[in-house]
Amino acid sequence: MKILMRGLRLVTVLGLSAVLTPIAPAAASAAVAAPAQVTVVHGVRGLVADVRVDGRLVLNGFAPERITDPLTLTAGPHRVQIWPTGLAANAKPVLDKTIPVPAGARLTLGVGLDALGTPQITAFNDHLAQARTGTTMVAVRDIAAAPPVRVTLDSSELAAGLEAPQQKVASTAPGSHAITVLPTSGTSPLLPSQRVTALAGRTMVLYLIGSAKDNSLGWVTQSLRPAADTAPQTVQTGVGPPGHDGPGRGAIILAALAVLVVATACARVGRRRSWSLDPDDGVPPPRDHLTSRRAAAAVASALVLLCGCSSQGPVTVGDAGVSAATPSAAPPATGLLGSRPATLAAARAEAALRPVAVQVPGYPGFSPVQAVTTDPVTRGLDLPKNARTVAWWGSGSMPGEASGTAVLAAHVSFNGSRGPFTNLKSLRAGDIVRIRRGDGSVLAFRLIGRREVVKSALPRQDLFRTSGPPQLALVTCGGSFDAVTRNYSDNVIVYAVLVS
Repeated sequence: MKILMRGLRLVTVLGLSAVLTPIAPAAASAAVAAPAQVTVVHGVRGLVADVRVDGRLVLNGFAPERITDPLTLTAGPHRVQIWPTGLAANAKPVLDKTIPVPAGARLTLGVGLDALGTPQITAFNDHLAQARTGTTMVAVRDIAAAPPVRVTLDSSELAAGLEAPQQKVASTAPGSHAITVLPTSGTSPLLPSQRVTALAGRTMVLYLIGSAKDNSLGWVTQSLRPAADTAPQTVQTGVGPPGHDGPGRGAIILAALAVLVVATACARVGRRRSWSLDPDDGVPPPRDHLTSRRAAAAVASALVLLCGCSSQGPVTVGDAGVSAATPSAAPPATGLLGSRPATLAAARAEAALRPVAVQVPGYPGFSPVQAVTTDPVTRGLDLPKNARTVAWWGSGSMPGEASGTAVLAAHVSFNGSRGPFTNLKSLRAGDIVRIRRGDGSVLAFRLIGRREVVKSALPRQDLFRTSGPPQLALVTCGGSFDAVTRNYSDNVIVYAVLVS
C-alpha cells in the first residue's frame, strides 16, 4: 500500500508539473522578416546556362530538365540573370529579370518559353499549389511554346485552355496516373499519354516544356511537400473498431494497478526515461535502467494485448532526437547550388524509393508500410485500421533521404492483435531495423536512442521536420495505462541512423 500511495503521489506531481509548465514567450526574432525559399526549374531545351542572382553566380552549366536545391533569399527584389554557359559576365544575358520575393515565400522560377518561343522566367507561388491537410494534389504549369491546350489526368479533364505561363491545381488520389496533352479542339494528342506517380500528402507538379511547332513538348517534374502546419498533431495508435470493449473492468483495474506498482518501483531505481548511444562508441545503455524498464514493459505488454494501446484520445509525438539545421539567410558561400534531374523517369525512380515494408527485431518478418497523411478532422496521423500495417508519414522525408526525419508509426496492438512495434521498449542501441523500398532494395538502420515522453510535454515540430540531419523515427505508445480513459500516458520513440 505504501508503494501504491507513493506511485499515486508521483502521478499527481507529474500531472501538476505538466499543467504548471510556463508558456515560452514569443521569440524576439518573430518581427524579423522570414527568409524565402526559391527553386529554379529549367525547361528551355538546348540551353546550358549560367545563372546569377544579384550578381552572384549560383549555377554553372545548368542543363535543361533539371531542378535546383532551394536557394534562401531575404525578402525584397532580386535580379536573376541567365547566360549561355561560357559567355563572359559582361555579355548580354538571354534573360534578365527582377523578381519580387515576399517574406516567407516559397517560389519556383520556371525558366521556359512564351507562346511565341521567346525565353522567359515565371515565378510560381508554391504556397498556392501545396497540398492541404489530408490531401494529395497535382499542379500543371505551362512554360512551353504552344497554343492553349487541354490536359487530362486519367479520364478526367485537369485543365482546359491552359497556356504559358498559367497553372492549374487540383486534388487527386495517390498512386499512378496517366497524363495527356491535347489541343483545345480535337482528339489527337500533342503529347502522348505518360505515367506519373502522385505521393500521398504531396503535390505532384508537372511543367509542360518545349515547343509544339518543333514537336518537342515534354514534362519536367517537381514534388512539393505541404506547409509545416499540416504536420500531424497526434498519433492515435491502438484504436479498436466500434463496439470493441476489451476485457472486463476487473481485469483492467488489476492490470492497471500492477503497472502502477511496477512503474513506482522503477522510479525508485532511476528516473531516466530515455537512453542514447553514439553510434561509434559501442557502449550499451545502463543495465539497471534497461532491466527496470523491461520489467515494466513486460507488465505493460500483457495489458496492451488485453486492451490495445488506447481506445480514445490522442498520443502526441515529441521532439526528434537530432536538431534541425538552421538555414542561412543568403546563398551558399561557394555561390553554387546543387541540381538534380527532373524528368518523368527520374520522378518514377524517386517514387520507387518510398518504404513498402519494415522489419523490427522481435517481430516476425517484414510488415507492410502504407503512406498516410494528416487526418483533416482529428489533425492526427491517419493510421491504418489494423495491427500489422505500419504508417509512414508520406508528406515527410523518406527513409534514407539526405535530410529530415522519416517517421514510421504503428499500433502496439489493435483489437487484441500484437503490432510490429510491440517490442520497441525492449530494443537496445545497436539493434538493426530494416526497411524495404519500392524498388526492392533494403536499407539497414542502427538504433541510437530511445525516448519515452509524456505525450503532452513536448512539441512535435522536430519529429516531423523535413530538413536538418537525416534520421529514422519509430513511434508507438507506452508509459502508464489509465483504465478509465483507456489511454497510455507516454509515447515511445526510437531513433535510428542509416548504416547500409
